[in-house]
Amino acid sequence: MDKLRCAYCQDDFEDGNEVIVHEHEYYCNTQCLAGHLLDNTEYEEKIIKKEWIVYDNDHSNH
Repeated sequence: MDKLRCAYCQDDFEDGNEVIVHEHEYYCNTQCLAGHLLDNTEYEEKIIKKEWIVYDNDHSNH
C-alpha cells in the first residue's frame, strides 16, 4: 500500500478504503475534509445556510 499524507492534519496514512480525495488533495477521514471545508469561508456560508433551511423546515411542521 502507498503512504499518503493528509492535506489537513498532515498525518501519513496508508492508501485504503478511507481515503477521501477532494480537489486533488488527500484526506484521511471525513473530519479532516470537513475541517478543510470549514476553513474556506465560502463553504462555511453554504453550510450555515443549509442548516438554517433544515432548522426552519423542522419547526414549520409543529
